[in-house]
Amino acid sequence: ERGWIRVVGVKDSPGKPELLGTTPQFLQDFGLESLTQLPAFESFVGQGALDV
Repeated sequence: ERGWIRVVGVKDSPGKPELLGTTPQFLQDFGLESLTQLPAFESFVGQGALDV
């Protein structure tokens, strides 16, 4: 809806899941120049951010 993600491919496995990536709009809206400015995935582990 906000244009932050886009389909970048389709995995060749059952169900053909879409592979998603971020857009330039995502970077712009969050004031980032590149994805390297995002925190590491590991920084969210153990903080409850990934509990579903």
